[in-house]
Amino acid sequence: MEISEEILSIPPYISTAWKNISALHLEGSELIITLQNGTSIKVPSQSSELLEKIFFTHADYLKNQTRKKRPKAPRKPAFENFDFNLAMGPDLDGMPGISSMMQHNPEMADSPNLPKEILEKISAVTKALDIEMTNSDGIPKAEPHCNCTYCQIARALVGEPPKEDEPVQEEIVTDADLTFREWEIQQVGDKIYIVTNPLNKDESFQVFLGTPVGCTCGQEGCEHIKAVLQS
Repeated sequence: MEISEEILSIPPYISTAWKNISALHLEGSELIITLQNGTSIKVPSQSSELLEKIFFTHADYLKNQTRKKRPKAPRKPAFENFDFNLAMGPDLDGMPGISSMMQHNPEMADSPNLPKEILEKISAVTKALDIEMTNSDGIPKAEPHCNCTYCQIARALVGEPPKEDEPVQEEIVTDADLTFREWEIQQVGDKIYIVTNPLNKDESFQVFLGTPVGCTCGQEGCEHIKAVLQS
């Protein structure tokens, strides 16, 4: 006879793993063992100590199976579990917690900004502890133009604004661009141009620079031809 965490063996009635047993109950003095396939096995009267061991062992097996099947809670992002008070460490002057957990990483220089609430939490902790954050030797210092995690936290500690996106280069405007264009010119074919008044789209002419040169306005040497030649 063997009653363990894995099996129930009561010769000559049954010997099987607990996973094959769905339920136990008593009918009078007989132990009824119901298997997963629906079969019921009757075991004659046993001592109360033995019955108690069988029932308790089965109960423990079911509890262990329930724990194994219970879904694990999804892992939170690292920063949600980050204890900033702990990270700052007991030696606040030297900030060993932050320094030891993070290092400047130039390969991550173009990382996106950390969530605003994370940086606000850092600032709130430092203000609550009444710590004056300046770029001294004991405070992490952000590298210029780097947005790695270390540098973002360092900026939050010393109150520097987050790294912004690269500024958009201003378009250079020439004097020619500032000159009012009396006519809009669009080439639509070989030596064929459409000349349009920008203030009146209905005033539009077709200029041909082939042989002979001409314009649909009907005038020789008209301003439309001159505008195309000067474009």
